[in-house]
Amino acid sequence: MRRYYRWISVGVWLGLMASSPAVVHAQRSGSGQQSESGQDDVKAKARALWLRGDKLFAQGRYEEALEAFVESYRLSGRPRILVSMANTYERMGRYEQALSALRRYAPDAREDEQENIDARIRGLEQRAEKEREARWVEPAPAPASTSGPKAGSAPGAREDRTRERPLVGWVLVGSGAVGLGAGMSFGVLARGAKDDAGSLCQGAGDGSTLCLPEAESSFNRNRLYSRLADVSFAVGAVALATGAAVLLLGGDDVAGPVERPLVTVGPGTVEVSIVGRF
Repeated sequence: MRRYYRWISVGVWLGLMASSPAVVHAQRSGSGQQSESGQDDVKAKARALWLRGDKLFAQGRYEEALEAFVESYRLSGRPRILVSMANTYERMGRYEQALSALRRYAPDAREDEQENIDARIRGLEQRAEKEREARWVEPAPAPASTSGPKAGSAPGAREDRTRERPLVGWVLVGSGAVGLGAGMSFGVLARGAKDDAGSLCQGAGDGSTLCLPEAESSFNRNRLYSRLADVSFAVGAVALATGAAVLLLGGDDVAGPVERPLVTVGPGTVEVSIVGRF
C-alpha cells in the first residue's frame, strides 16, 4: 500500500514539473528558434532569387528573370518585387500583366514614389488599350487596280497629276529631312536619360546592379525617347527615299498614284513599307 502511494506521489511531482513556467518557456523557446531559423532560410532563398532575376534582367533574359521574380515574390510576399515583375512584363511587351503588377504594388508604394507609380500606371493603361485594339483591327482591302484612264475623266487630269509629282516629291524630301533631324534630337534625349539613370545605379558586390527608385523615371524616359528616335529615323529615311524616287522617276508617262510610306510600330519593332507603284 505504501509503495502504491509512493508511485502516486512521484507521478504528481513529475506532472507539476512538466507544467512549470520554466519548462513551458524552454519548450516554447526551442520551437520559436526553429521557426525563426526556417523563416531566415526562406528570406535568404527569396533574396537569392531576386538577385538572380535582376542579373538575368540586365542580360535581357526576361523570361528567366520573370520566373525568378515570381518565385521570390511567392516566398517572401515583398511588395517591392512587384515592381521588378512589372518592369520585366513591360520589356516583354506584356503591358496588361505589367499594369496588373503595378496596380497591386500601388497601395504599398512609398509617398515619394507614388506620383511616379501613378504616371507609369496611366502610361501602361494607354499602351494596354492600344494593344487590345490592335488585336481586333483588320487591314483595309486594297483598292482594285485599274488600267487606263477612267471613263468620263477630264482630258487634263493626267497632266495635272504629272505636274503635282515634283511638288509631292519635294514635300516628301523635306519631311524626310525633318524626320531624320527629329530622330537625332530624340536620340540625344534618350542618351541623356540613360546617363541620368546610370548615375542613380551602382553595381553590387555580387555582380548585380542596384538602383534608387528615382532611376525608374529616367529609364522610362530613355525607353520613350529611344522608341521615338527609331520611329523618326524610319519615317525620315523612307520619306526621303520615296521623295527622291518620285523626283527621279516621275515623268509624263507615269500616271499612277503617288507612293507613300506606311510605318507600323509594335512592341520593340518598327516596320516600314511603301504603298503604291512607280
